[in-house]
Amino acid sequence: MVLGMPVIGKMLACQGEGRRVNVGDLKQLTPFWLIAAFYTTTSPDVTTAICLFRMFVATKFMSLLGMMTPTPRCLEEASFAMSIAITSYMGFMVVYAYKDAF
Repeated sequence: MVLGMPVIGKMLACQGEGRRVNVGDLKQLTPFWLIAAFYTTTSPDVTTAICLFRMFVATKFMSLLGMMTPTPRCLEEASFAMSIAITSYMGFMVVYAYKDAF
């Protein structure tokens, strides 16, 4: 997603819109990748982990679609809320798994 955003941003007609897409997605990707890296060290259920990663990527594509085309605002808001929920769940599971380590 990080590598593909500049290409997708250049495909947009308006440069200001492309910058908004790049910066908006990069702000949410950094905490996710950090928490996801710790989440994978907790030995989660493989099916659950794959499902969470796929859902997060799907929400990013929904968000991108909402920024590139005229779609209802609720689509962008739902994708944002879902990505935050996934990241929060992973963060909670990391804290729960390592609570005895500190």
